[in-house]
Amino acid sequence: MKRKASLLVEVKVACRVWEGLLLAAFFNMQSNLYYELFSNFMGKGDKESFAHALRAARLHYHLLETPVGSLGISK
Repeated sequence: MKRKASLLVEVKVACRVWEGLLLAAFFNMQSNLYYELFSNFMGKGDKESFAHALRAARLHYHLLETPVGSLGISK
């Protein structure tokens, strides 16, 4: 099963969250170590590294329980 994750950052606040995003990128580049440390009830992978990086940078974030969907009819 292939999973997808999306990250939404408002342009006005991008400069404030830059530190957290860089830390998440570092965690993902060192995935052989950090993915094992971050594995928990949420899973194991890059989605978890964003939550941990933003928390470490003392930034507010929200995790959505409902998957992103689409409006309208898809053929």
